[in-house]
Amino acid sequence: MSKRRLSRLHSDSEDQWSGEDGKSKSSSSDTVDLEWTQEKRKGSQRKNMATRKKQKLEAQVQRMAQSDTRILGNTDSMHLESRHSIGLPGPMRTALLRWFTTVRDSRGMPWRKPSNLSQDPQQRSQRAYEVWVSEIMLQQTQVATVIPYYNRWMEAFPTLKDLAQANVDQVNALWKGLGYYSRARRLLEGAKKTVEDYGGSLPNNAKEMQKIPGIGRYSAGAICSIAYGERVPVLDGNVHRLLSRLLALHAPPKAKATLDLLWEAADVLVQEDTENHHPGDINQGLIELGSTICTVRNPSCDTCPLQPWCAAYELVGSKINESLPDIEDICRICEPLSAELEVTAFPMKADRKKAREELDIVNTPRDSHVLNLNKGASQGEVQERYRSLSLVFHPDKQQDPDAKEIATKNFLKIQKAYEVLSDPFLREIYDQLGSEGLSFNWPEGFRTNSLEEFREKLADVKGEIRRARQNAVLSPQGNLHCVVNAIPLFHRGHATVAKRLSDVSFASYSLRHKIQSKITEQTNLVLGVQVRNGTDHLDFTGTVQHQFSPRLSSLALVHFGFPFQTRLETAYSDGNNSLVVKTVGSLGAPLLFRPAVSASLTRKLFKRRTEQATVDLHVGHRPHVKLRLMTPKPFGLKYSGDRHENGGGNSGTSASLSGLETGIIFSSYGLDLEHGDPKIVGEFGVNLLELGTTLKSGLTLGYAGINWHFSSLWSIPSKSIEISTTTTLGRAGVVLVTEMSRLEQRLTIPIVLSAEYNGPLAMCTTVLPALAGLLVYRFIILPRRRTQRLAHLRSARKRLEESEERRERNAVEKVLKDLARKHSQTEKSKQGYYGSAEESEGIQDLTLDVTIPLQALVRNSQLFIAGGEETKLHIQGFFDPVPCIPKVLRIRYLFREQMHYAEIPDSMPTVLPLIEHRVGSPTTDA
Repeated sequence: MSKRRLSRLHSDSEDQWSGEDGKSKSSSSDTVDLEWTQEKRKGSQRKNMATRKKQKLEAQVQRMAQSDTRILGNTDSMHLESRHSIGLPGPMRTALLRWFTTVRDSRGMPWRKPSNLSQDPQQRSQRAYEVWVSEIMLQQTQVATVIPYYNRWMEAFPTLKDLAQANVDQVNALWKGLGYYSRARRLLEGAKKTVEDYGGSLPNNAKEMQKIPGIGRYSAGAICSIAYGERVPVLDGNVHRLLSRLLALHAPPKAKATLDLLWEAADVLVQEDTENHHPGDINQGLIELGSTICTVRNPSCDTCPLQPWCAAYELVGSKINESLPDIEDICRICEPLSAELEVTAFPMKADRKKAREELDIVNTPRDSHVLNLNKGASQGEVQERYRSLSLVFHPDKQQDPDAKEIATKNFLKIQKAYEVLSDPFLREIYDQLGSEGLSFNWPEGFRTNSLEEFREKLADVKGEIRRARQNAVLSPQGNLHCVVNAIPLFHRGHATVAKRLSDVSFASYSLRHKIQSKITEQTNLVLGVQVRNGTDHLDFTGTVQHQFSPRLSSLALVHFGFPFQTRLETAYSDGNNSLVVKTVGSLGAPLLFRPAVSASLTRKLFKRRTEQATVDLHVGHRPHVKLRLMTPKPFGLKYSGDRHENGGGNSGTSASLSGLETGIIFSSYGLDLEHGDPKIVGEFGVNLLELGTTLKSGLTLGYAGINWHFSSLWSIPSKSIEISTTTTLGRAGVVLVTEMSRLEQRLTIPIVLSAEYNGPLAMCTTVLPALAGLLVYRFIILPRRRTQRLAHLRSARKRLEESEERRERNAVEKVLKDLARKHSQTEKSKQGYYGSAEESEGIQDLTLDVTIPLQALVRNSQLFIAGGEETKLHIQGFFDPVPCIPKVLRIRYLFREQMHYAEIPDSMPTVLPLIEHRVGSPTTDA
């Protein structure tokens, strides 16, 4: 600043303060001495305060004058704050809109349409939806890239209600390649909220619209101004840059004071004027001008319609000649500028981190590390980190081919990390299972589970993966066999209970452990060790297993202690037949231990039936022959194997609530021809597949009498748990065998209860466990299955609303509509519904309207559909809303001017018309 201007500012300030001081002094001419003294003291204080204020401001001006920061040439860095306001917006609006009219359609943007004030509310709501989709897609993405995605999106989801019916996978599929997948998810969430809270129409004011997920102040302003004509401003990156240059504002771009000033300027431009310009056109003109003319690096100032009012352009041309501002009117927002001034100096550049630091961050393997985030990072932190890294590593910013290749790899890695971490479903899988879990084909129904249910399922999967990894390296298997002598406990005598308990002891025990390791894909090595009571050495064994083909396998086992017993085994199986041949011998003493050979052949007797026959032959010590005939009979298996497996097991989501309607009844009969003791053997049992429970009983009749056995088994395959009890009753006594298995570790405890036949004792050991099992089933298992079943049905209801099958069915229904209308006019059919038969369980809305598909099937006033669920699933317009749940077809139809009604289960064929369907007929009334 020149000395002349400094002296002028100095003298003006002194005049101001001296005048104020002189006024205070002149006011004491006619007062008494005391009053004069007090007034003099006050005047002195005011003068001191004014002096300090003057010195502070002079120091500030001096620092500004001494700094080497000038706006241009002889124009000082001090300027009026009024420079950053729009005084006469009318001519600017007129010039802007005149220019925008000529370029509106130049880039072929399908969402940009002329303003039409005559549209009805429904048309304006549709226009708002189109603008919303385009604005979200255009965030961080170029127009040329967005256009094909926008067209495909509007073809798939032409209305907001269509979008609300979609699921996240369908939305992501259309968004694939556009990046920033959270935008697509927010669009879906916003559409659902709009349908739920606003009846499917976006609000017509910006304040209310900002309550919808994914719509902020800018998006709300753009949508409401363009679609509804509301006079609200917009401020995106393009408008921010344009207004910063228009006002010559060089301030931190993200500071609150800066943003407030720019929003105020944008609001002034969009407000109502005498010509009543459409606010949407004004906002679109500002956005278009900022993106095409007032660009970041090379603005086309010569063709800009707002050039006459651009303060930055005038500064560059030294056209601004402001008088020296008053110290109170100096702008306190702008930061100093460099001596070499260009229009591109506005807006002020934000500080950015070095790309080298980011490169080190993304070279780590885990997705959370790719974005340099901890496990508990919020969605906002994930989004912000992704935005900054994707801008740094965007391939379009690299000119060198090698750098572009490296940037592309890192950019794709960042995209993948963000896709995972921004999706709560995938993020939970990733947190629990790591990257391996992302490769699984997860059922769509998993997304509809609650967080607690989903985490429980992930915990089960995690355990299975951990066991699979352990087994792939080293599969440990253990078996502890303890024989308990409990005969004294039930001995008839006068001993006390304490005495009897003290006499219970272990009769024998053995512990066997083995580990298995895979040598090749076909060969495994098994090493085992066994210890028994009464021996002072360990028994080590080694086994080699080899799988020659899916049907043929063999193994060789050897004991490493004398006499080096060996066993060779070969097995063949083709699904219907199996053959196992074993040989046992001794390498150390072949004459002391005679070799033995055994063979077992199992064959399916009939091609279309399930009966099997087994022959066991043993030659050697204690030779014998065993013959068996086995007859398994499945029941309740109405569904295919895959469908039953998905809904069955122990999950409580199978075909029946009780768990007793699906299983296998099996029986076995045969002969055991042993030397001097032939026997007749019989066994009968049931395997309840839904409960994972097997119950069986059997007998053995021989010269020594009858032996009975009763057993039960309960298993959870997903957790590798198995528990069984077996009670054996015969002349040899009563024995209770309990077995427990978990993760290949088995504990077997045979308990000898009596050394002689004891019917009451055997009855107690059979009836009491059975009674306990019934109580557990009634008060624990059944309520739990009911709870799980209802949760499954709620999940199915949600999937029904979002399923792709339903949309496909709707499309098929549209194709059949004309045909059905013709049949309806001819046959006068009425409503038909196909859905769950269990309305009492709160799933009344799990129904599928199949009126049109049924009408299309009617021929000559007759309708026939074969029985079975699979049959209906292949009919056009049908699909299964709840797999593995019994269904019923409910149909009302008019035949010969009389109303008929029928409820037909899936297992029954549908035959119409029938007299028993007639409403009010004697058959129906009965």
